[in-house]
Amino acid sequence: MIIGFGEQIKPLEAAYRVLRTPVGGITNISAAMENGLHVLAASGNRPDHAVLITDGERTAGPDPCDPAKKFKKLLVVLVGLRNTVLTRKDVIEAPD
Repeated sequence: MIIGFGEQIKPLEAAYRVLRTPVGGITNISAAMENGLHVLAASGNRPDHAVLITDGERTAGPDPCDPAKKFKKLLVVLVGLRNTVLTRKDVIEAPD
């Protein structure tokens, strides 16, 4: 996690943290989202939305569309220009 739950930082600091995050290697987007769901559930106060910052490369783990459906609202920030179609599946609806 780049910004801990409940942590309040300025937008510029958030951007710096994203830029300083090491990249490369294996990505398991599904595991990251399951971890996010776990953190949100443990907080006792589920917010209306979550933000996933990704390059869209799913190189390990199951299809991330299933855990994505468990979020009330999931905002996806795509880093880079690859996988623009894959990461823009805005047809995924959260369950009622």
